Amino acid sequence: MTRAVTYLLLLANAGIVLWQVTLGSESGNNLPQRDSSVKLLMLLSEQKNSGSTRAAVAISGSATPREPGEACFTLGPFRSQDGAARAREALQGLRLKPTGRVRNEREQYGFQVYLPPLGSREAAIDAARELADKGITEYYIMNEKNLRNAISLGLFRSKAHASRQVERLKEIGVFVEILPRYRDRKLYWLDYNDAGQALNDAAIRQFFPDDPVQRLTRSCG
Repeated sequence: MTRAVTYLLLLANAGIVLWQVTLGSESGNNLPQRDSSVKLLMLLSEQKNSGSTRAAVAISGSATPREPGEACFTLGPFRSQDGAARAREALQGLRLKPTGRVRNEREQYGFQVYLPPLGSREAAIDAARELADKGITEYYIMNEKNLRNAISLGLFRSKAHASRQVERLKEIGVFVEILPRYRDRKLYWLDYNDAGQALNDAAIRQFFPDDPVQRLTRSCG
């Protein structure tokens, strides 16, 4: 009788242990759902990386296109105030804002063919007679400060024409030289900013068909 009771107690204890083990394994596979109001824990390194990513997105999203840079030009030269005034009106018609500028510049206007200065006026007159004897009629004795008593044998627009005159005179035994000639005159320029390239090469040809004007880049400072 006592032995039978002991066996029954042992079986009951074994059943209780088996039931607890089974219950524990089932509850481990069914974790409770996270409350949406509770924030997840995040490592410090993760927080830094996340912050950098958000900052990069914010910067790229808020970037604005850069304004176009200035493009500054000067137009000219115009040889008269009237020509510069007409050009100013043309640029204003393109909604540009030109400002005028005047410069005294040395301008080359031709090539002088000449006999170098002789020692005196009398010597120049004698040389002129010799030229006349050779059939040369187009000459004159010069009286400029640095060319006093020289003899001019022609002023030419291009050096090529002046060189041909030198060769013709050489054939009859007259040896002359070529001197570039300059003069000081006022030249007029228009400075303007044209970032949109409103005045292009085609517009320049249209507005100034007879004027040899140039469009040059310049500093905007």
